[in-house]
Amino acid sequence: MTRELLDVVDLQGKKTGIACRACVHEKRLLHQSAFIILLDEQGRVFIQKRSFSKDLYAGQYAVSASGHVDAGESVLHAAKRELREELGLSGVRLVKIATVPAFTRFERTLCTYFKARLPENARFKLDRNELIANESKFLSWKQARKLGRRTAPSLRLAIELYDMGLV
Repeated sequence: MTRELLDVVDLQGKKTGIACRACVHEKRLLHQSAFIILLDEQGRVFIQKRSFSKDLYAGQYAVSASGHVDAGESVLHAAKRELREELGLSGVRLVKIATVPAFTRFERTLCTYFKARLPENARFKLDRNELIANESKFLSWKQARKLGRRTAPSLRLAIELYDMGLV
């Protein structure tokens, strides 16, 4: 297994160093992550339930797809990679909606959110190592809000972005 390397960044997203994923989390170094809010034709959001094998937010509901930005990788490339790896989707047009810092007890990350519409005739190929397929689904924003404490910070922040009219 290879070590995942991440860029350490400042609050503007400027690279200040490089560290392994475990070191970034252990030392709570600021790094970047990409989050994708995938909407269907009715405006419902695809919510994934994270696999219980995940080291962060296992078994919690999260945004459609997400992941760390690898060292030397652009945030947009990371978003496209995560969509492909987690949901089996490619060629999806992503629109950047916000970049916000998020500090939790587990990590400090500069979160870049993208929104996307599910292309007509798109077919999911869900990665069962990343998410629990039968509990990942499209929900209205009202339904997503009712998930309450079972949600990862990424989904709570996505709901805030929706409430602000950015999604």
